[in-house]
Formats: sequence, C-alpha cells, structure tokens
Amino acid sequence: MTSPSLSVLADVTANSSYASRVTLNDKQMQQTGLTAEGAVQYAGVLDLVPGKNTVTVAVQYEDGERRVATTEVNYSAPARITITSPADKAVLGR
Repeated sequence: MTSPSLSVLADVTANSSYASRVTLNDKQMQQTGLTAEGAVQYAGVLDLVPGKNTVTVAVQYEDGERRVATTEVNYSAPARITITSPADKAVLGR
C-alpha cells in the first residue's frame, strides 16, 4: 500500500535576481520548466498524514530575499474494513 501524497507545483518569478533554492516543507523541489507567463515552475511531493497537514513553499533568491507561502490541507484517511466472518472460501447454506 502506498502512502497518500500531494503533488505541489510552484510558479516562481523574480524582479531582480533568480531563485537559488525552492523547497517544499524543507525538501528541495525540482525545476520542471517554464509557464506561458515566463515563471519558472518547480514540482515536489508531500506525504500526507491523517488530519491537518501544513504545506510550506519557500524560495531563496540570489540577492538574499526569501519568500514563503503556507497553507493547510486536511487529509481524511479512508475507513479500514476487515471482514472476519464468514471465513474466506467458506461454503454457506448447506
């Protein structure tokens, strides 16, 4: 079974210097290309836990400026159902 995850895309623009580091919850994001508007797009994946999850994207620019965007998402894990009776492959109604 795989862990639930959230794919995050961040469009990064700059006026005077380029982004030197883009992180998702302190993990490096990967540059994926450019948007039609000219922003550099970064992608990352965040593993979710049941309940509230904080999503923080931080951008460090070459000139020392740092910008941060934070939001929260709630993950409701599906119910786990276990069938204990009848047993697997049991013959019923004889």
